[in-house]
Amino acid sequence: MRTLAGNVELVLPLSSCRSIDRMLLWKISCVFVAFVCYLAAFSEAQKTKDMLLSEKVQQLMDWTSRRSVIRLNGDKFRRYVKSPPRNYSVVVMFTALEPQRQCVVCRHASEEMQILANSWRYSGSFSNRLFFAMVDFDEGPDVFQQLPSTNHG
Repeated sequence: MRTLAGNVELVLPLSSCRSIDRMLLWKISCVFVAFVCYLAAFSEAQKTKDMLLSEKVQQLMDWTSRRSVIRLNGDKFRRYVKSPPRNYSVVVMFTALEPQRQCVVCRHASEEMQILANSWRYSGSFSNRLFFAMVDFDEGPDVFQQLPSTNHG
C-alpha cells in the first residue's frame, strides 16, 4: 500500500486484478443473462396477452356475424366482458325473456336492442371495437347475483 498526499492507494498484484476482473465479468454476465431471460419472459407474456385478445375479438366478431346481439351466459360474460385484456366495449342488456318471467318490458327492450345492434352492424362505422350482447336471467343467473340489488323494500 502506498500513500500519496494523504490519499490511500491500494496496489494489488496483477494476479489479484485478473481474479477481480474475472469475478466482475462473471457478475456482469449473470446480470446480463438474467436480464435477457426477463425480456424473453416479458415478451412471451405480451405475445400470450396479445393472442388472447385477438382470439377474444375474433370470437366476438364470429358471433356478431351470426347475430347482432350476442347471447352470453355467466362464463362468457366473465370472459368477454369482465376479464382483461380488452380493447373493445360491450353494450350489455340484462333481461328475462322466458315467458314464465312475464316481463313484457323485457320483450320490447330486446326488440329495440336488436334494432340498435343491427343498425350498428350494417353501418359504415361498424368495427371490432363495439359489440352488443344480452344476458338472460335464465341463462346467466350467477351474473344477476353479482349485480347490485335495486330492491328498495
